[in-house]
Amino acid sequence: MAEAWAILEALKRTPITAAAAIEIQSDCKKVVTALQNQDNYFSAVSTILHQIKARMEDLQGSKIVHVKYQSNFPNNL
Repeated sequence: MAEAWAILEALKRTPITAAAAIEIQSDCKKVVTALQNQDNYFSAVSTILHQIKARMEDLQGSKIVHVKYQSNFPNNL
């Protein structure tokens, strides 16, 4: 649930003027799989997952991908 919450908070801070689609990278396979599937969510984290999907739909062409923990580091360093 913490990973989903972090993704949602990051999406809330995406600049409105963002012209290009964004790629969300996460090492939490469970969250990535849940967001990539078109299933309905019925769990404690379902509200957060729905909010993430809605924000990603607003950012056309955005996607979420799974990365191994060793590969998960900031790209702006």
